Amino acid sequence: MADVATDSYAIYYHWHNGNSHDAKLMIFLLILSTILQLATVAAVHFKNKKQMVHEMFLTLTYLKPAKNFFRVLTDAKMEGHEIASPMNEVSTTRERSEPATPCASCD
Repeated sequence: MADVATDSYAIYYHWHNGNSHDAKLMIFLLILSTILQLATVAAVHFKNKKQMVHEMFLTLTYLKPAKNFFRVLTDAKMEGHEIASPMNEVSTTRERSEPATPCASCD
């Protein structure tokens, strides 16, 4: 949730300081990141629609990384419908979600 707050502040800061291009780019990257994460969830859980909807809800509320880290730390067993382990999902979504805010423009 802190990531959402910092991204929101960065967008607000750039927008109100005349850098609307940077703010629009950040918004685009956040939306793209969310779409890629939802696509990953859909690919992993496509065989179990109820679980897929639950995991997409976790993604949209930014609770998915915490749930995945919990699964990895507790060595949770896969239910059988997944095509990737929780560890693979953590590494995939983490790589996609971290570079959402371009820091080169944060002067």
